[in-house]
Amino acid sequence: MLRNNSELFHLTKENIQILQKQAISNEVPGSILKDFDAMLDIIGEKGIETAGKYEFFAMGRLAEINARLTHSVHLSLQRPQQKSFPHINGIYLLLRATGIVFPKDIGKKRVLVLDETILQSWRGLNFTEKYFTLLEAWLLHGDEEILREHSHGFPYHLLKCQRFWSRNFDKAKTVKPSQKKDEFNYAPEWYNLALMQMFGFITIKPVPKKVEKFWLIKQIQRTDFGSIMIPWLYSVVEVGEIEWKIIDGKNLPFGEWQTDLQAFFPEWKNNLIGVESKFQKGTHVFKVALGKVWRRIAISGNHELELLSDAILEAFDFDHAHLYQFNYRNKKGVTINVNAPEVEDEPPFTTEVLVGSLDLKPGDSLKYIFDFGDYWEFAVILEKVEVDNNVISKPAILKFHGEAPKQYGDYED
Repeated sequence: MLRNNSELFHLTKENIQILQKQAISNEVPGSILKDFDAMLDIIGEKGIETAGKYEFFAMGRLAEINARLTHSVHLSLQRPQQKSFPHINGIYLLLRATGIVFPKDIGKKRVLVLDETILQSWRGLNFTEKYFTLLEAWLLHGDEEILREHSHGFPYHLLKCQRFWSRNFDKAKTVKPSQKKDEFNYAPEWYNLALMQMFGFITIKPVPKKVEKFWLIKQIQRTDFGSIMIPWLYSVVEVGEIEWKIIDGKNLPFGEWQTDLQAFFPEWKNNLIGVESKFQKGTHVFKVALGKVWRRIAISGNHELELLSDAILEAFDFDHAHLYQFNYRNKKGVTINVNAPEVEDEPPFTTEVLVGSLDLKPGDSLKYIFDFGDYWEFAVILEKVEVDNNVISKPAILKFHGEAPKQYGDYED
């Protein structure tokens, strides 16, 4: 649990009445559904270009996106970044956490495109179902790594929001910020503050000036709805149970809070489908590099990652007497670690994960880390998948380039 029993938030009769009377529409209790759909319109059929290795929105599109949102932030920065606009950053987190958008190479550009299957599921939901889908996307699925802030997943967003809430609204209904740039950097972080506003948990009065270096806020006021939701969700969440589902099931399905909230919001009947990885059949051809030295290795998608590890070590003439790990970024932009089976209590393991289940496309890469002491880090880049040659009995080393370094060096060294 996040807290002990003495800290549990109990719903009063007044709280229950507020929840039961709370309407949910495209603009109530906040602007989140209106703004999210506006972003889907901007992405459209052609997608939206990204910039940088983190696949954020391109700088040239930020002004357009900002102008379409309900709560625009007018900045005087010459080269603003995505994180300069907290509302844009928050919506980007939701887009990736739901899986509705994902990065794809189109020509020479990296573009965020819509997943048509998940998008159709989204369009089939009513306002209440959409609202709580996005709420779970934020507080349950929204790993901070998507925004490259930290490598923390659940429950950190909820924890930071609760800390902000208890610090500012324990005895007061409003707070007047100090208007310093670093004031909300940690709790709750600027994009979480923007999301609380868009979800209708707080109202914000900005400083009445047209342009600033960052989002200047005159006053923050909690809403009755937010005064219940933040502390109550914090109270009912079983952290250990949900974390185990995430580890065991890879993808936590939407609808985790449906049982708790459906009594107050009976319209919540359906949930967004989750992101599903497609199994990639065929022979995967990888270029495995250690600095300027590289090997080309072919392996069936039906083989376990453990066999790819063996092939890499054989290709570089390394012994197998150390622990290792593969890691890669999934469709949502979150790093997944696949460990050697000897790394107990840290699944998934390489004996359980098939190469084809990673759903890699040519150009995608893995990291292979071998020997956590000496820390050899190999770049493993998928060059192609030979679909017509999908029967291979064991991994094959196709080409050698350069002399592999000595695994242990000279004894005197």
